[in-house]
Parts: sequence; C-alpha cells; structure tokens
Amino acid sequence: MTPNLTIERYAVQAASLRAICLARRPSFLRWACLVHSLLLTVLFGVAVNCSAQEVPLVPDITKQIVRAVQSYANAISCPSGNVSPKSIAALLPYKKLEDRDSAKYAVLWSGDIGCLGGSGSIATQIAIVTVGPNGHFRVVPGLSSPAIKFEGIQARSIPKLVGNTSDTLILDGLDYSPAGGDGMCCPTVLVRVTVRADEKGNWTVVERKPRATIANTQPIVPGDAAR
Repeated sequence: MTPNLTIERYAVQAASLRAICLARRPSFLRWACLVHSLLLTVLFGVAVNCSAQEVPLVPDITKQIVRAVQSYANAISCPSGNVSPKSIAALLPYKKLEDRDSAKYAVLWSGDIGCLGGSGSIATQIAIVTVGPNGHFRVVPGLSSPAIKFEGIQARSIPKLVGNTSDTLILDGLDYSPAGGDGMCCPTVLVRVTVRADEKGNWTVVERKPRATIANTQPIVPGDAAR
C-alpha cells in the first residue's frame, strides 16, 4: 500500500470511529472507544510525518539547489549569471533519509563578488550546498566563495563540469596561453583540470592537461559554459 493510501485510511478510520464513539452509551464505553480513536489519530500523525520526510526526487533536488545558489549569488555579486543544473556536482548525493546530514553538492557560478566593477573582477565561483534540518537546501557561506579559495580555469567563462568524486571536480574549459598573448576576452588553450578540496574547504589544482590550442577571436561571455 502506498503512503498516501495509508494516510487516507488512518484519517477516515479515525474520523468514523470518533463519530461512533460520541454516540455510545454508557459513558465508559464511550471513553474506551475514544481512546481507540486517539490511537488511530496518533498513527495518522506518524504516517503524515513519515510521508513528509521522504527524499525529494532528483529534479526537485536540482531545482532547490539552483534556487539556493542563485539567491546566494544575487546577494553577494553582480552581475551573476543564471545558475545551470549542468554546473552541479553531487559530492555526497542525497539518496535516502540517512544521507540528509552528510549530503553535499558543489555548484559553479560566475560573478563579480562585491561588485568591484571591471572585466577582470568577474570569475568562476563555487558554492557548497547541504540539506538543513527542515529538509531545505542551503548554501554554506563558510565553504563557499568568497570565504574559500577556488582555483581552476582562470578565464571568465564557467568551465564545463565533466566529472567528480566526493572531494574533486574535473573541469573542461578555455584558459589563457602560458606563453602569453591572449587577450582577457579571448583565451586560446582548451584544458582539462582536476581540482581537489582540502580539509579547510579550499579548492586547488592537482592536475592540468592542455588538450588543444584554438584560434579564438571571439570574446567569451561571462557566465557561459565552455563547451
């Protein structure tokens, strides 16, 4: 039987039994009957609580994470582009109720923290999202930009997230040539980098692989993912 049907059954039985109880005579029978009704009501409450504690579906989790990070980005930066579901990494996914306290997600976003102004102030940022006691997804400021350091691809575009573990992210994107000569607008080296979080939550590059050099003359739009 599904949870919703179970809840409906308890509710109907409790309401029906209470009506019968109130019509009972003598009073001691009415009292015993009401006690039985109360037990059913308690069971109804337990069933409702269990149903409310179900793990959200993945699309619902994604929506809540995007909403939490978008609100955080809008509060501390400008301009902040739209947070993309493709930039979410499930470091410790929320699959069952037992995972709620440990579930953790890393989300990449782009913006000028503090609204300093100038093209050089826009950079890729990171937000760490966990699940609160009430089941709501929330950004942890102490583990997110700007409180922690995030190294990766220096160009202003958000890199493409291609993989992750519980403490690493694998990113593809366009970066500036080590030899120099690239304008701020136009990085020319396609790279893949792996970044790892340390015990303090800072992310540093542990592997960097140039994949190709392209003739890029088109400015990268801040907030766009490199493909």
